[in-house]
Amino acid sequence: MMLEKYPELKYEYHFDNQNHFIETPFAEKDGWMPKEMIDTEEGQGGYMEYPNGVKLLAITDIQKGLVSYYTNYPLKEISPNRFAFDFS
Repeated sequence: MMLEKYPELKYEYHFDNQNHFIETPFAEKDGWMPKEMIDTEEGQGGYMEYPNGVKLLAITDIQKGLVSYYTNYPLKEISPNRFAFDFS
């Protein structure tokens, strides 16, 4: 699995629909670009490293309708289907 390449991503989240949102206000302020685009049998997506230290691997498996996120910080649900990084 491709996760071996990213050992610091110790939190994983899976959603079976597109009805979710992950807050990244730090990306809007600082801007970002995917560091690496991914296209494998497991899905398509990208690996991002943000200026504040957040690392995020997002993979979408369109055939299964599954979106997976792997992060170095945990997420917390701040409202239904809306998540933010927990830096505490």
